[in-house]
Amino acid sequence: QRSLHSFPTRRASDLVVNAEVESEEKVRTLADSRAEILLDQEKAIRLAPKTTVDLLKLFKEEEQNIATAINVDEGTIWANIARMDEGVNLSINSKLTAAAVRGTVFSVTVAHNAATEIKVYRGQVEVYNPFPKDTSKGTGVNKVKPPHEVAGPKEVPGPKVVSLEEWSKIILNANQSLSIAPGEKKPTVTTFSQTDPAEQSDWIKWNQMRDKLFESIRKKQ
Repeated sequence: QRSLHSFPTRRASDLVVNAEVESEEKVRTLADSRAEILLDQEKAIRLAPKTTVDLLKLFKEEEQNIATAINVDEGTIWANIARMDEGVNLSINSKLTAAAVRGTVFSVTVAHNAATEIKVYRGQVEVYNPFPKDTSKGTGVNKVKPPHEVAGPKEVPGPKVVSLEEWSKIILNANQSLSIAPGEKKPTVTTFSQTDPAEQSDWIKWNQMRDKLFESIRKKQ
C-alpha cells in the first residue's frame, strides 16, 4: 500500500486525504485539487488538477524484478524519482508513449485526445514507442516491448523530428522534451530552458517546493 496526500484548494470534503492506494486503482483529481502519491521515501508522483491515472501495478514481483506501472489517462503528472534500486522497474505511460524511469525529475502531460508531452527537468528518461513494428518474421505485426535497462545512454540532440528508425527508444536528458500526437508516426524532440516563462507556473513552482521538502526529509532519514 502507498500513501496518497491531497491538496485541495476548496471542497476538501470531496477528497480523501492520506488514503492508502493499491494496484489496479484509479486516482483522479478535480478541477480545484492536486494530489501526491508517495510510492516510498524516494519516489513521489504528483497529479495536477483534472488528472486521471491508473495504478496498474505497484511494486509487483515479476520473475526477478519488482515492477511498478502507472498510466496517465489525461492531465499532468510530476515525478520525482530519487533512486531506483537494481531489479526495480518503474514505467509511466500514456497511450502513445512508454517511459522507463531511473533517478530523475520529469513531467508527463496527456491531452484529451491522447497527445503526449514529456519534459525532463533532471536526470534521464528512456521513452519507448509502445507499438514498435516487429519485422523479425516479415509479418508487420505490432508487438509491445516492455521498458528495459540499456548499457549506456544515447543522447538525442534537439530540436529535431525523430526518424522512424529511431522511434523505438529515445533517451531524453535534462531540459529536453518529447511530444507526439495521435496520427503522428514519430515524435518531436526539442530543448527548453527552466528559466522560460512557461516554466514559472504555479504548478511547477509548487512541485519544486515539494521536491525541496521531499529531499530534505529524505536526507534526515
